Amino acid sequence: MDTQQIIAIVNDLFISVDNRDWEKVKFIFADTVLLDYTSMAGGEPANLSSIQIIDSWKGILPGFDKTHHHLGNYLAEMNARSAKVFC
Repeated sequence: MDTQQIIAIVNDLFISVDNRDWEKVKFIFADTVLLDYTSMAGGEPANLSSIQIIDSWKGILPGFDKTHHHLGNYLAEMNARSAKVFC
């Protein structure tokens, strides 16, 4: 898998979140995800299950009529087993 394929997956993830397509989000996520909101909310990154993240987003997103994640400035690091993306 190359950088462009990883970026396409990240884009697909957030399009699926904006569409509230939770089954597709679960398919895209690994079973465990390192979720890092430190640049937005402080705290520490956390290893969470895909279900924990999806359930959290399901609780937050109904407060918005619509969402649109506009991403860019991707920095991707990959090895044979994982990818780390900052955007």
